[in-house]
Amino acid sequence: MNDIDPRLHERMSDEPKPVPTPEVAPEPEPSSKILIWAIAIIGILLIAIFAIRAVYNPVQRGETTTYNNFEFENVGGLWQTLWEAEQGTQLIVAFHYTPQETLNITPNVLASWDSQRFTENADVVIAIDPTIDYQPYVQVAASELSFKMRSLGNDISAGYTRNATGDFPERDVVSCKTPNRSVIIIQDVNVTAGVQLQDTCVTIYGYREELVRAVDRFLYSVYGIIPSLSTTE
Repeated sequence: MNDIDPRLHERMSDEPKPVPTPEVAPEPEPSSKILIWAIAIIGILLIAIFAIRAVYNPVQRGETTTYNNFEFENVGGLWQTLWEAEQGTQLIVAFHYTPQETLNITPNVLASWDSQRFTENADVVIAIDPTIDYQPYVQVAASELSFKMRSLGNDISAGYTRNATGDFPERDVVSCKTPNRSVIIIQDVNVTAGVQLQDTCVTIYGYREELVRAVDRFLYSVYGIIPSLSTTE
């Protein structure tokens, strides 16, 4: 035993020392998380700014006018109002002219005019002259009549006042003498705008924009906004 190197004995008597753990640097926060947080904060700030602006700067309404307890607002060049049907359904209806702008068009109501039969007929025919080349105002007038009469529960069909030529599709030819049908005839003619009512037929006429104004005059009476066809004020 005396042959053991005392230095070796000294090393064996020492307590074992723990193996040092290498220090690991903390993982830096990804830049993407920072970006997400930044976007979120900016978004919240923008929402707050717009909310404050909405409170202190409400959306400005368009020009308004009132007629017969109906308020009209000019939206995109059209005059809109809220109209309530008999069933209680509320509709937003739009016109090209205010009621006041159509009052100087006094419909010519003939003695034979039968408004009840005109209303009760299930099918309303909107008829145009297919031989006229320049049709844009006629198309506007026909579209306005078709949409608004349909919203009142009428079944709408298209017709002609004379036989079509060229590329026009086939349609019924009607007139104010066509029996058992309600007819609306549209005429783009260079005369003073007007509306004539006879039997179960309505003839609306005028030149270009004036034709559209005459259509509005008739529709205002149909909706009851202008209560009488003979109203001029």
